[in-house]
Amino acid sequence: MPANPPDNYPITGLCVVSDPNKCPPGYELLYRSHDRNEDCDLWKDSFFKSRVLRYLCITRAYPLSQGKLNNVLADIVIQNDREIPPMGFTLLEKTQDSGEKATRKKQICVRLLPRESARDAINEVIIHSQSRRPPSGYTLAGEVNDLLICFKIGTIPKDSTPSPIVQTPPVVQETPAVAEPNYPLRESYSIAYTASVLSLIHSMITVVCQEDQSRLQRTVPLIPSLGQWVAALFDVPFQLHPRYQSMRQNSQLPAPEISFRSLVDISNEFDYNFQLERQCRQRVSSLS
Repeated sequence: MPANPPDNYPITGLCVVSDPNKCPPGYELLYRSHDRNEDCDLWKDSFFKSRVLRYLCITRAYPLSQGKLNNVLADIVIQNDREIPPMGFTLLEKTQDSGEKATRKKQICVRLLPRESARDAINEVIIHSQSRRPPSGYTLAGEVNDLLICFKIGTIPKDSTPSPIVQTPPVVQETPAVAEPNYPLRESYSIAYTASVLSLIHSMITVVCQEDQSRLQRTVPLIPSLGQWVAALFDVPFQLHPRYQSMRQNSQLPAPEISFRSLVDISNEFDYNFQLERQCRQRVSSLS
């Protein structure tokens, strides 16, 4: 894989810098807006104050941090300052070059996933300085200082050859401010562990059933006509289904395939506007 991956490759790192001349090696500086070719400073101080600059930088190179990180950018969320980042997201709190506050009034949160466990990822980030709507095929992440940050999601190309390691300072996902979640890979599921869990569940069911039967014999009255203790669950065998019983011995137990869905995918699939309910309520109100 070349040192500069093509544009259809997923973005693997995103950071904020205070000096456009100090963009980390292997990163691309988002200096001009996509729609007007205007300056994309995320801070834009007043003319009467000292000039403060903030610019976004992205990279598609992998692995990062001297081969320790092999993640892809899955989602971006822009929220108000001091809000708690969504679960699974990392806050871009400090600038990469100077360690200063990255943004004001708004904060940028990113979600990174292991490359092996993701099917789709963000492969392009653009900034609009005039248009208030994202282009076709893009998703709006949010607004920072009157600049719209938009991104596009694409399928990760099947290329297992990593790019040359980029010697960069520790990237934002290693900052201790917000720990990056450790997502388990599907390939790391242990078959032996699964079998042991099934065995433990079977043992626990057996013990509980024995205790329940003993307790029922002490509390349920004797029916003379039958000459024995009778309860609703009397003489009901408690055991694992034969299908799951055989799984305990199966060393080729398949792991479930869980596809990744971003917040945008979930919103598009399960979004409901309650328009019908509103119309019904209006009709009922007009009749009363």
